[in-house]
Order: sequence, then C-alpha cells, then structure tokens
Amino acid sequence: MSSAQNNQQKPILLFLGKGAANDIVSKLNANGYAAVAKSSTLRLFDALRSDGI
Repeated sequence: MSSAQNNQQKPILLFLGKGAANDIVSKLNANGYAAVAKSSTLRLFDALRSDGI
C-alpha cells in the first residue's frame, strides 16, 4: 500500500481485549494499514461518535 493510499484510509477499529488487539494492530501497522484498538465500550462509543478513531 502506498503512503498516499495510507493517508486517505480510515483506520481499522478493533474492539478486543488489550493483548489480542495490540498484537493485531501491530501486524496491521507493519503491513501498511492504519489501525487502532479500543477495549472498553465507552472508548469504542466515543471513537465511533466523534469519528476520532
């Protein structure tokens, strides 16, 4: 994935336990994908509501 594509891409949002989510986010980031993890419903709701993933 080119850096231009990566800059336009919305992050992948993962809602999992911290350990698993961090492992997956690291692998996605290493392969050029933007990704973030949220591990509580409150943080997930805030991320979705504000589009501030």
